[in-house]
Amino acid sequence: MTKILVESYNSERVHNKELKQLLSNAELNIDVATAYLTDTNMIDTTNGVKVRLLTSVSSADLISGATSLEALRWLLTNKVNIRVLPSYPKFHAKVYIADKRKAIISSANLTHNGVNNNIEVGVALEGETPQELCDWYETIWQQASPLTIDLLNSLSQNIGEFESELSLVKRKMRSLDKRINSLIDILPSKLLELDNRSRKFFICNSDRRNGTKTADGGYLHEELMLSLGVAMAWENFSYPQHMSRASVGDVVFLFAKRKGIIAIGLVTEPVTIADGVSKERFSRVADTREWRVSVDWITQRNKSFAYHLDNPPLWTFTDISDSKYAVLRSSVLSYFSEVGSA
Repeated sequence: MTKILVESYNSERVHNKELKQLLSNAELNIDVATAYLTDTNMIDTTNGVKVRLLTSVSSADLISGATSLEALRWLLTNKVNIRVLPSYPKFHAKVYIADKRKAIISSANLTHNGVNNNIEVGVALEGETPQELCDWYETIWQQASPLTIDLLNSLSQNIGEFESELSLVKRKMRSLDKRINSLIDILPSKLLELDNRSRKFFICNSDRRNGTKTADGGYLHEELMLSLGVAMAWENFSYPQHMSRASVGDVVFLFAKRKGIIAIGLVTEPVTIADGVSKERFSRVADTREWRVSVDWITQRNKSFAYHLDNPPLWTFTDISDSKYAVLRSSVLSYFSEVGSA
């Protein structure tokens, strides 16, 4: 039996519900194929289920942020078996198989927009999964190459070398997108609707200044925040009372030093404090109390596509809900609305 999964504007997200149910109910193994990857929340790496993930890697996808190096790194270090395919011919499949018994074939990538925002269509196969689909996955899996930490580090380093050249490309892309949007009817951006006076807004610094570097030159605390879905700070930091104000549904902008705003998130759980004794810290290098707010990073970009700030904040975590920050909030939301993702 099949079940059609269709999304429409202003309706409950069918893909989010069905994919969560499929993947969380798996007992033995999960096989995922996705053209682009930014979302790690759908895959539970703590329940002992074996997870295989097939995807492709190309410079365009990594530079644009359609596929996230941070997401790949987090899944890889959490025992997800990942294999990658070359950029040509383009691997464009989106398939989710649980226990070789149930499956979803869809247009939705394993990205936040694919699962939560885009107008996607798919089919859930209830009952016995066709053997042909499992055989197809196994065939492609054998043709793919294992993603290793060394390969991941090499990809990250090579992409980083492009960053100095990307600012001009970024301006041209935004200009072209504006011209395209002026020719068609565009629905109001859901991001712009966030600033409706019912939510508080915050900026969290990703701690590049104090954070330990990763093997490929990235920033440990920044990558932890993006991959684990948290905004974090370590004592002593200014304005800890601001972090305590964050409530479920509030908005957090993640700021990276020398780059700008690199992600927008919605608070899913208020502040908790880990002392490393009664509650484990996420950071293995910090030796102070760790303050953290759980956040669903609803959109994020490769650092070269960050929203530049002329006067970057000096704070670690601060409330920007006041009217004097209205232009900043609007500008960031508008920018991320214009720069889409898969």
